[in-house]
Amino acid sequence: MKRRLWRAPELLRSPNSHPRGSQKGDVYSFGIILHEVAVRSGPWGNMGLTYKEIVDKVKQGVGFRPDVSGLQVAPSVISCMQSCWDEDPEARPDFRFVRVKLKEMQAGLKPNIFDNMLAIMEKYAYNLEGLVQERTNQLTEEKKKTDALLNRMLPKTVAESLKRGEPVEAESFECVTIYFSDIVGFTELSAVSTPLQVLLLVY
Repeated sequence: MKRRLWRAPELLRSPNSHPRGSQKGDVYSFGIILHEVAVRSGPWGNMGLTYKEIVDKVKQGVGFRPDVSGLQVAPSVISCMQSCWDEDPEARPDFRFVRVKLKEMQAGLKPNIFDNMLAIMEKYAYNLEGLVQERTNQLTEEKKKTDALLNRMLPKTVAESLKRGEPVEAESFECVTIYFSDIVGFTELSAVSTPLQVLLLVY
């Protein structure tokens, strides 16, 4: 139960939707860690509530968050942590913005564990964004190949209707030409070819 104190509300409500967490969920967790660093007495300070009571309140989505009154930190730091644990995941900043907001905390200080933590989280965010973009590009390329193959097998109007899930009505023509063709040795050739090679040969 204690580990859930750092978990974002949307992940508490639907743990199976993101079994490995999410980038926005990590931003929320970072905001809780930032508060923990500021108060130096646990992630939620001294609220007088059990772990389960805290988790249940966060899960309800009523905006229950750690108390920031009396924190001896810059207003920009409080603003940063509050934006990190926004109820709406899309309203939370990314780690690049967080790093900029917390720059004044590092003024005049040598690199420390806090800098390393920010750098690691920012690197993770970049890698995740790159992975998502790579997968999106792969999906786009596969869709193009599928569309091209479908358009070679069917008339374009029919293919578009099928992709939209619409029924395809039969068409009638007053005059048509039917062409029969044979490929010598096709049986032997197809036996040593892949399905795609056979399709390319036919079309």
